[in-house]
Amino acid sequence: MPIMYYDIYVDFLVPDISKLMQFARELGFSGICICTSDVKILREISSSISKNEIDLDVGVRFSIRENNVRRIKDILPNIRRYVDIISVVCTNREVSAWSARDGRIDILTFDSYESLRVFAEGAARLAGENKKAIEMPIRLLLTARGIKRARLLHEVRRVLWLARRFGSDVVISSGARSIYEMRAPRDVLSIAITLLGLDKDTALKAISEIPRKIIETSREKRSRNFVLPGVRIVGKMGDKNGKV
Repeated sequence: MPIMYYDIYVDFLVPDISKLMQFARELGFSGICICTSDVKILREISSSISKNEIDLDVGVRFSIRENNVRRIKDILPNIRRYVDIISVVCTNREVSAWSARDGRIDILTFDSYESLRVFAEGAARLAGENKKAIEMPIRLLLTARGIKRARLLHEVRRVLWLARRFGSDVVISSGARSIYEMRAPRDVLSIAITLLGLDKDTALKAISEIPRKIIETSREKRSRNFVLPGVRIVGKMGDKNGKV
């Protein structure tokens, strides 16, 4: 069976989503997530995706970047039912630890050297216990040069080591802000192995099996038949196929 590659972090900055989706398919992806931090355009994105006629699994992702946990709590009730993935940038230790515990958060992600540095062992342990994925967008490294890249790389490897130590899944994505920053799966795989220090099996799962599983699990939770992980309603009393 062919490997299904996913890039679940592509920013919504392209006026024509259909072109972005077509380009992702040409690169060799089976699925992508279009990401935004603006609640006001969630409906616009969903509408554009619903018109998709390309053989591509397209999800909606909401990324939260806040320094205050209370603000994150205010945002969450307004978005969960509209999106496939919710991610939080680890802006400080309080946000990191809280997000690692909250069941509505799917992914902990990083967008700067500073966000990497605040990710500590306590948050990593919580993330592992609560089955949170740790995401590393390669844009973070590809836009850095010289000493800055060396410092970033040290922190990236530290965070990934913590993720593996405490049993969190690792996701590698592009973090692309334009189609020109998107990379083919084989290129992402190469970066994950040579720059990030992941073994081939872990790197391969980080761009295929794991991101796909995150999307599928989220969609299952949003289903009306979902009760608890592993528990689904298969019929109601009185239904033709229901069981008493």
